[in-house]
Amino acid sequence: SLSGASGGELLVSAEEVVECRYSMRMMCRAFGAVQNEPSYLLVSRTDNLDGSERKTPVAKTALIPASPVTSPSPIFPPIDVSLQRLCNGDLTRPVLLELFTVRLGIGHICLGAVRTTIPALIESYHNKERIPLSGGRAIQLLFYNVDGRSFLDYIAGGCQISMQVAIDFTKSNKDPRNPLSLHFSTQT
Repeated sequence: SLSGASGGELLVSAEEVVECRYSMRMMCRAFGAVQNEPSYLLVSRTDNLDGSERKTPVAKTALIPASPVTSPSPIFPPIDVSLQRLCNGDLTRPVLLELFTVRLGIGHICLGAVRTTIPALIESYHNKERIPLSGGRAIQLLFYNVDGRSFLDYIAGGCQISMQVAIDFTKSNKDPRNPLSLHFSTQT
């Protein structure tokens, strides 16, 4: 610590990064959100270091604004997040989904949370099941897409591309406006 300054604690942790080009796009609906209060969904990765679990927020939906017609079951805009950032490419690593509301004068209040994995989320989507949150609320995955293919992946996978190039060096290509040119075309 610096002399004269109050000391603090800085925790530095690291883990091996797995190469993972896949990303996930998901859209969720919350059940049991507070009507007339803005809400959002926060997605965090979990790290179990030294026996204590820590969460790191990686994605957050846009805030659904409060209005007299705000549904208690809002549909949040899609979230795009790379699987490397979300779970370091380890699909069995737990992720944390938290439903928040914002109250004036109080701030952000967690309405419920669930610790789950990517395969469990996808299974709940296929079974059309709600995922229960703490606090008696639930979320449902309405859409998901996991994609990570690039153009090079298609080429490496055996996709064949054929390209032909021809250059005409003859003087037979007259002015295209001239009817004697090979490139003349009428406007009919």
